Amino acid sequence: MKKNSIRSINFHIWKPCNFKCKYCFATFEDSKEEYKDKEKLNKSEMLQIIDEIVAYGFEKITFVGGEPLLCPWLDELIIHAKKGGLTTMIVTNGYLLKENWLKKVAANLDWVTISIDTLKDSQMRAIGRSNGNKNISEERYLKRINLLHKYRIKFKMNTVVNAINYKEDLSSFVKQTKPERWKVFQVLPIKNQRVEIDDMKVSEDSFNTFVKRHEEKGILVIAENNNAMINSYLMIDPLGRFFDNTNFELNYSQSILEVGFEKAMNQIKVSEKKYFDRGGEYNWSK
Repeated sequence: MKKNSIRSINFHIWKPCNFKCKYCFATFEDSKEEYKDKEKLNKSEMLQIIDEIVAYGFEKITFVGGEPLLCPWLDELIIHAKKGGLTTMIVTNGYLLKENWLKKVAANLDWVTISIDTLKDSQMRAIGRSNGNKNISEERYLKRINLLHKYRIKFKMNTVVNAINYKEDLSSFVKQTKPERWKVFQVLPIKNQRVEIDDMKVSEDSFNTFVKRHEEKGILVIAENNNAMINSYLMIDPLGRFFDNTNFELNYSQSILEVGFEKAMNQIKVSEKKYFDRGGEYNWSK
C-alpha cells in the first residue's frame, strides 16, 4: 500500500455511550438499519482494521466512540496498535477511567483525551454530559488527570463550545491541569445526528470570544470552528466504514473488510490541506 500523507486516523470503535451529550456528532442515528443486526465489529475484525491502518502507513490512531472505555477489549486494541508502531490515543468522557485499567495499558497508551466542557454540575446535566443525574465533579476530573501524570500518559483536553458553556472561563482549571494540548471546538451541527443540536448552536463570534478569553490569560488554545472541522479528519465508524461530514451530514463508504482499505477510503472526502491547516500534524510521540 502507498504511504499516506495524512498520518493520523480516528477509529470510532463503539456506538454505545454512557453519556447523552446533546450535540454529539457520532451517534450514528442515521444508520439505524445498518446497525439493527450488528452494532459493532467483533474483536478480530477491529484488530484486522488496525493491521490495515498500520499497513497503509498511518502513524497515530485515536480510539473514539461512543465511549471507547465501554469496549471490554479496548486494552487489547491499544496493545495491538502499539505493537504495529502506532502512537495511541483514546478520547473519553472520563467517567469510567480507573487506575487499574490505566496501569494495565500505560506502557502502550500514549495519550488520553478527556472531554471537559464545563465544571458546573447544572451545565453538565443541561449539555447531557452526565450519566443520568451523575456527572464528574471538578475534583474527580483532577484525580483522573493526576493518574495520567502518574503513569506518564500525555493528557489532552477537548472542549466543545456551545450555547450553554460559551460564557465560561476555564483558565484556572487549564493552568492547574496543564494539558499537552487543549483543543476547543465550535459545536458542529450534523443534520442526520442529534435532533437537539439547534438549541446547542453558538455563533462564530461567540466561539471566538471564548477562545480569546483564554488566550488573553496566556493559554494556548487550538481552536477549530465549523469550517475547520469539515472534511479535515479521517474517520472509521463502528461498522468498519470510512465516513466524512461533507455538507454537515455523515456520509459513509462501503465496509473496509468487504471492499478493501484503499477503495473504501477513496469513497469519502477528506482534504489534506484542511487537515494540515487545522494542525493535524504535531509532535505526538511519547
